[in-house]
Amino acid sequence: MIFQYNFLLTYVFFFLFLSQMIGYVDAIESEMRFTNSRVFKFVLNNGFGTRIQVNCWNEHIERIKEKVIMDNIIYLEKAHCVTSTDYNRGNYKRAELIINKFTNVEIMGAFNDENCEIPTAEPVVLQEFQLEDLEKSILPWKFKISGYLKTQFSKIGSENPTQVKGIFTITDGIRKLDVTTNFFSDNHEYVRGDSLQLSGSIFHLSE
Repeated sequence: MIFQYNFLLTYVFFFLFLSQMIGYVDAIESEMRFTNSRVFKFVLNNGFGTRIQVNCWNEHIERIKEKVIMDNIIYLEKAHCVTSTDYNRGNYKRAELIINKFTNVEIMGAFNDENCEIPTAEPVVLQEFQLEDLEKSILPWKFKISGYLKTQFSKIGSENPTQVKGIFTITDGIRKLDVTTNFFSDNHEYVRGDSLQLSGSIFHLSE
């Protein structure tokens, strides 16, 4: 199966309904309850790094929730397009999608390199976050983050003798994030206080 190009998404959202989209689930937010309503949110990634928030309200939650699993490839048809809000955790800011009674949601398998084809015509774009964003965002599997080097690099052991891991900490002056790199080399010129931009995945968040 082939995912959609970014430029195609700029056209489909001009219409009231999204005709169709194929993407994989790369973030899920816990169901939230209000006085008289419930909402379940997740993010679809088109394979090029464009992340579109999908919202499901009330009676529609039960029929789609069991299909929304991390890395599941979802075929979405006839979702309602609405204006993006401040609560949009994706990086596509032209619109959000709403599941309604006409929306068709189908599972097309799990995302992996063998069953998916992502054309190379467009580069994959990673969404960038700041440290202050981590605790309030629906994070993708992989993203970019910036900060300042708080500690020196330290080597740690690895089960693979050809792989040298390193650990260090970055900060924004208030928060900190411990980082592990799987391919560490002493041949670097970074010192404490240097600005760094990293790409990777979150392993654990704590208070």
